[in-house]
Amino acid sequence: MSDLFARLAKFLNLKKEASSFAGRVVEPLLLLLNENGPVADEAIDLLRTVIKLYPSSVNRHYNKVESTIAAKIMSTEVNVKLSKKFARVLAMLPSVRVSEGTWSLMIQKVLIGINNLLNDAFVGLEEEKKGREIMMLLVPPGNDPPPVLGDQVKLGGNLHVTKKFGVFTVPTISALAHCCCMMLTSYYPVQVTVPGRALIALSRRVLLVDGSLRNKLFPSTTSLHQELICFELPSLHSSFLDLLHATIKGMRSQLLPHAANIVRLVTDYFKIAKLPTTRTKVYSIVQLLLTSMGVGMSLHLLEVIVSNAVGDLDDNCVKEMTLFSTNPSKGTSESLSKSYSKKRKQEPQIQNSHASGLEKAAISPKKMKTSSMPTSSKGMTPETPGDVRMFTPLCVKIAALETLEILLNVGGSLRTDHWRAKVDLLLINIATSACDSGAGYEPSTTKVGETSISHFRLASYKALLASFLSSPHARPLYLAQGTELFRKGKLEIGTTLAEFCSHALLALDVLTHPRALSLEKAGPLVPGLNRSEPEKAIFGTGTFNFSPSEGQRQVIADEDTYDDWLPSIKDNEPTEKSTLVKEVPQIGSHTIAEAVEDVPACNRSDAIMVVATTEKTSEPVT
Repeated sequence: MSDLFARLAKFLNLKKEASSFAGRVVEPLLLLLNENGPVADEAIDLLRTVIKLYPSSVNRHYNKVESTIAAKIMSTEVNVKLSKKFARVLAMLPSVRVSEGTWSLMIQKVLIGINNLLNDAFVGLEEEKKGREIMMLLVPPGNDPPPVLGDQVKLGGNLHVTKKFGVFTVPTISALAHCCCMMLTSYYPVQVTVPGRALIALSRRVLLVDGSLRNKLFPSTTSLHQELICFELPSLHSSFLDLLHATIKGMRSQLLPHAANIVRLVTDYFKIAKLPTTRTKVYSIVQLLLTSMGVGMSLHLLEVIVSNAVGDLDDNCVKEMTLFSTNPSKGTSESLSKSYSKKRKQEPQIQNSHASGLEKAAISPKKMKTSSMPTSSKGMTPETPGDVRMFTPLCVKIAALETLEILLNVGGSLRTDHWRAKVDLLLINIATSACDSGAGYEPSTTKVGETSISHFRLASYKALLASFLSSPHARPLYLAQGTELFRKGKLEIGTTLAEFCSHALLALDVLTHPRALSLEKAGPLVPGLNRSEPEKAIFGTGTFNFSPSEGQRQVIADEDTYDDWLPSIKDNEPTEKSTLVKEVPQIGSHTIAEAVEDVPACNRSDAIMVVATTEKTSEPVT
């Protein structure tokens, strides 16, 4: 029947009859769903097809469909996969009655349901006022609250409190969060108002819960309940990272008034995220922030991106590299040592068993080794887990490289004195190691079918190319080594890496074969300078010296990087630069400004330089 309705939708002359037949199958489908029969999966697929292709046929059954689907989402007899199917159908339901109020009412109901479930789940693990604050954002004072989603549904049924949390609460919250994600990222024909502030607050409420006790007034949460919460936290964090990602994707630049809250949330969550899945999702959120909000967002996320990316990418392949000044390895070890350290100090045995269970999820035995760093190094003590070093999985490394690539493309010239030298060195070392058939990176550390060393090599080469093209210098420091790597990659004919390396060599042609000298190497000839001795002035980022040579001035760059690029000026000119350079006080800015105003403008056909002291014109020396 699903196939039949999909084929009938292609015939415009049969649309009326097909819509009439679709309306007749809605009630039988709801009966099948309420009976919990073996065909619930196929029944929800047919209902989704009807809502998508014939929304008008479901209009008169709208309330029944909403109640039935909400009951199935909050039912304990539905598995996770089927529950997400119901969530997707619930997200499509506002398209039946296309209006701004319908969409806003649906997402308001879903968010209130999530907030109420979190109130019961996080007792003792957070401040009590957080739930009330989010409720005030969803229902402002003076407004009536909307009807409860699935109004007559008994939440959790007759389950025991210990079983209810894992079987009912967490799956229901995840399904409702998935419903919000679908509503935020799906097309809707009418412009709607998204409760962005409430979505960010709800995401922050879940993501910053680390399992530690916040209130000693609830002694019952010090044992089993806290254990269950900590066991399910990775699942909850993953669901709400998806919700935050969907919020940013759906609203994009409209989130600018809330950008500060998002930056603080991402910065705080990076400190507690250790699992590969959650850490990869945080990187994807950062990438979306950079691409949707531009250079302003990169300025605020610069430090947290660089410190965490360097910490994730630094391992055996770059042991000789100097770490970033914020010492991300120290932050990682502190996060590892302080995680769940405040929980149940009066029950050390339970705490140890719980910590070992969580750490098994974050650190497998294959990913651990004894660190070669001495215990007396900065930031490490013999009591901390600094002697244990984690090998970051390839999926996290690839996400970190992709984030660095976007950061370099968007804000590669921001505060270059603070971080560019370390990042450029990191990228060239990683690309060099990745070129050696994956030396130091074992494919067995990742799940089958997710990532491989080829994906890692491609990501490292892309980040390296972004580093070269966004370099603040006319000639990047590691251009020769990078060009050689791209030439080697180009030889792997028939691969995606070879195709990208060919593109990279073409993009770098402007740097390897410059058509003209960089503007950094040419300083303007200003009047008012004393011809009796060389003068020194600073233009842009380079330091230049003026030397007299037969009635005209010539600029010589001090930077050793440009020595191979500058042509010889004259054969009879002294070869030693030290005989031409003499330190004198710098010229005042007002003197240069007055001198520039006196220089006459040149027309388009003249390429001449005017020496103000003699008021003579001379052809530029090539």
